[in-house]
Amino acid sequence: MFETTDKYYQNQLSVEEKLAFEKKIENDPNFADEVAFYVGTKQVLQEKALQNRHAEWQSIRQKNKKNVVAWRVMASMAAMLVLVMGWWFLLKPQQTLSERANIYIQENLIRINTTMSGDADSLQKGIGDYNEKNYTKAAEIFEKLIPTNPKALEYAGLTALQQKEYDVAMIYFEKIAQDTELLVNNGKFYIALTYLKQGDERRGKAILQEIIDDNLDGKNEAEKILD
Repeated sequence: MFETTDKYYQNQLSVEEKLAFEKKIENDPNFADEVAFYVGTKQVLQEKALQNRHAEWQSIRQKNKKNVVAWRVMASMAAMLVLVMGWWFLLKPQQTLSERANIYIQENLIRINTTMSGDADSLQKGIGDYNEKNYTKAAEIFEKLIPTNPKALEYAGLTALQQKEYDVAMIYFEKIAQDTELLVNNGKFYIALTYLKQGDERRGKAILQEIIDDNLDGKNEAEKILD
């Protein structure tokens, strides 16, 4: 009976079956009551199911709404962080070229690598004094060795630079820059460092740029300082 009733209300019966179903309702009160009870019960169940689906939809909607709010808060925080970081980079003090030169000297020239020098005992002694910051003794040794050891000229210039004797350092470094027989010639780079150490950023920057443009020794270091 229930299957026939479902088909009747879904309009799935033939004309003959539909007429027979309606005639039975008219002639059989008990059958009519059963059909009415079945239809009423089914309608209640459908409404209940609809209410449950509506409640589930509301729950999902509220959950999604909370997620949207959370995402908006996170997006606002992220945007604020980007803004703060941007202002920090804009407002933080930038290092001057002189400060970058000082950092380079402290990180790379505060010590002389003994493996780069010759084998003379006296030169090694001068390097030892330089590394221990006994610059006066190191200067005496290097100055004596300049006529016989090309590296002594470079070391003497670095020693004068550490002692802030910039005029003396410049003399040594200019001699190195003029030597065309050196395989590696850092003379111009040292001259630029000396200008920067004195606070003359205009000349120091110009020489660093010249080193880069002419692809001279010290180009990579010059780029790092100017970057």
